[in-house]
Amino acid sequence: MNLNVHSSTPVVVCAVGLVAAFFLPWIRIFGVGISGYNLGQLDSYGNYAWIIPIVAGITIVLSFIEVDNRAVGAVAGIIPLGAILYALVRVGLDGGIEAMKVALQLAWQAFSIGAWLTIVFGIAIIVAALVQTPAGARESQASNA
Repeated sequence: MNLNVHSSTPVVVCAVGLVAAFFLPWIRIFGVGISGYNLGQLDSYGNYAWIIPIVAGITIVLSFIEVDNRAVGAVAGIIPLGAILYALVRVGLDGGIEAMKVALQLAWQAFSIGAWLTIVFGIAIIVAALVQTPAGARESQASNA
C-alpha cells in the first residue's frame, strides 16, 4: 500500500484495530460476552454500534485509494468515545451524580477487551489523525512550493 502525503499509516492501523475490536466482547454480563456485533440483538439503539466499523472501514478504503484519511479517521475515533460520554451524561441527567458514579464502577467491572480496545484505538486514531509526521510535513511543504 502506497499512502500519499495526506494519508496516515497509523490512522489505518487504528482503523483496522477499531474494526477488529468491534467483533471482540465489549461487555461481560453473567459470564456471557456481548460484542458490538451482538448489540443490535439487545435493542434498536444497539444497531447504532455498526457506525463504528462502517466509518473505520471507510477510513481504510480511503487509504487504499490514496485519499486523505485523517478527517474520516478522526470521526471514526470520536464516534465510540462520544457514545460513551453520551451514555454517562444521560445516566447522570436521569439519575444524578451518584448514578453516574455507579455506572462508571459497573462499566469498569463489566467492560471486556473489545470495549477497552475500542477506547484505546479511538483515542489513538484521533491523535494519529491530528499529528502529521515530520517527513509528511516536509513533503507537504515541498508540494505546496
